[in-house]
Amino acid sequence: MNPVIRFVSCALAAGGLMAAGFFLPEIAGARATDDTDSLALDARARLAKEPLPAMARRFRDVARAVQPSLVRVEVFVPHGRIATSEGSGVLIDSGGTILTCYHVVRGADRIIIQTHDERRFKAQVMGMDADADLAVLSVGEQGLLPLPMAIDNSLETGDWVMAFGAPFGLSRSASAGIVSATHRRGMGLATFEDFIQTDVAINPGNSGGPLVNLQGQLVGINNATATQDGGGLGISFAIPMATARRTVHEIQDIGNVQRGWLGIELSAAKNGPGIMISRVKPDTPAEKAGLLNGQVILSIDGHFLKDVDDLRYLVAAGKPGTTMEFEILAAGKKNHVAVTLGSRQARKSRKK
Repeated sequence: MNPVIRFVSCALAAGGLMAAGFFLPEIAGARATDDTDSLALDARARLAKEPLPAMARRFRDVARAVQPSLVRVEVFVPHGRIATSEGSGVLIDSGGTILTCYHVVRGADRIIIQTHDERRFKAQVMGMDADADLAVLSVGEQGLLPLPMAIDNSLETGDWVMAFGAPFGLSRSASAGIVSATHRRGMGLATFEDFIQTDVAINPGNSGGPLVNLQGQLVGINNATATQDGGGLGISFAIPMATARRTVHEIQDIGNVQRGWLGIELSAAKNGPGIMISRVKPDTPAEKAGLLNGQVILSIDGHFLKDVDDLRYLVAAGKPGTTMEFEILAAGKKNHVAVTLGSRQARKSRKK
């Protein structure tokens, strides 16, 4: 059975943790008859004398550094008096700007933000980027402590990361793991994907919360997890900051996110590498550049294409009006074509 990839916002229900599937274990009635107690006491004595390992101190310090920037996002539908779902978010500037996932706040009539010290603010939506599953909110409060963003995109497989959020409503929760892979695409979660895959435990309520490196820097926004029969599989996904940073800057600067557009339909090449043009739509940037049905696109700006999702991501990452160099294969010959990108119409925000 194939695993199901699910968003990790949390629908609220009566019954608290028990309704979420938490059960109290029975207390064992039998007492061990071996020397378990003496071994435990000896171990405790040794541990008390030894300094805390550097890695353990690092996890503790990262958790302390992140907590003031972590927020809980409560979502109310029209005419609703109680929150119907919730997720997490992270403060990204001292003026109360918050980054979270679009699917967390989609369809909301009212959004309440709860900070680490349990203050509550009504949030305004600055902008939504449904194509990347991101949303930018603001509470208009000065003096809040933002989480610094990682400066570069150097995250690699094997790097330690920590996830923070409010799984099942359990605020200020932390979990840790490693990066399993980067640049995961074709997951069917968003129009444009470039996910960080990790083995960090995230659950309903973690969506929109920060994924952080061991320097205490924001490297991603927790988004979804793979599950089978309701259980976690140690496969989670986060939106990288290269994507999130662009969303934030463009929403703050111009109120929306602009992405490149060609106006072609694509399929995998039948023989050999590259992506075949199935159809060039009329009056589009592709037609104006002279691209034709049946041609194969081998690379864009020197980046050799792995699949259709790779091409779509590269084009969308370009700004409208910029020119990209396409390497084209047609009738057995290669040539280079300059294509000036148009502007893609953003996907409209859907209702819950």
